[in-house]
Amino acid sequence: MTFNALNVGDKVKIRDNAVADNRHRIGDIGIVVEVNSGSLNPYTVEIPTRGRGVYTRRELDRVPTFKVGDRVRYTAKHPDTRDTSMKGMIGTVRKLDSANNIRVFWDVTQYEQGHFPENLEVVSADVNTISTPQRFMKDERVEYTAGSGYYAPERIGKRGTVLVDQPVNGESVRVVFDGDLTSKGCLAPNLKRLDAKRGDALRATAKKLEQDASGIGDEIAKLSAKRVRMNNEVGTLRAAAAILDAA
Repeated sequence: MTFNALNVGDKVKIRDNAVADNRHRIGDIGIVVEVNSGSLNPYTVEIPTRGRGVYTRRELDRVPTFKVGDRVRYTAKHPDTRDTSMKGMIGTVRKLDSANNIRVFWDVTQYEQGHFPENLEVVSADVNTISTPQRFMKDERVEYTAGSGYYAPERIGKRGTVLVDQPVNGESVRVVFDGDLTSKGCLAPNLKRLDAKRGDALRATAKKLEQDASGIGDEIAKLSAKRVRMNNEVGTLRAAAAILDAA
């Protein structure tokens, strides 16, 4: 079988990009009755009252067996349309719009999206995205990691302090990263607790300010040296002008 292959017995829908058999129509739903992996059109599909036809994988969509309330994981297995950055995300089916549009409310992003059924798989009802056993509390020191399928790459490795207690049953944590003046919303699975003292945040901020001040001092020194060179040049030009006047 190939990647994301169909199996005998799968219920499928003829896609709008298919070169449908004369007996079949775009949108027809049937059953895979035979798979010949060595063929260019490996899937034989039987549709009630219309008979059989052969198709490629990209001409067929698997009809969902999901129901509202199912807990699902994003698998990124659709052969054409998938988002690998979402792989592993957990959510709940909210609505079945059509055979190719399963509405899922994702735990980590707290918003609803429509997805192809090939990108979803049912998981146990008690699967929870939160990978940390305890809520993050105010003043805890944390480090940002790629703990979930949805994260900000530019934050990985940054350390900070939790601004407020993590809400009960919530996955968003407000964190003030060292050197920043404002807080950022972070998903709990992307945070790792640090064994640190509460004063570390202030020390980190003080260190950054010290580095900034040092940088400003370096700039001032460069500007001062430039000023001296410019003043020397002014003196040289004036002396040359005096010589020309006297000639």
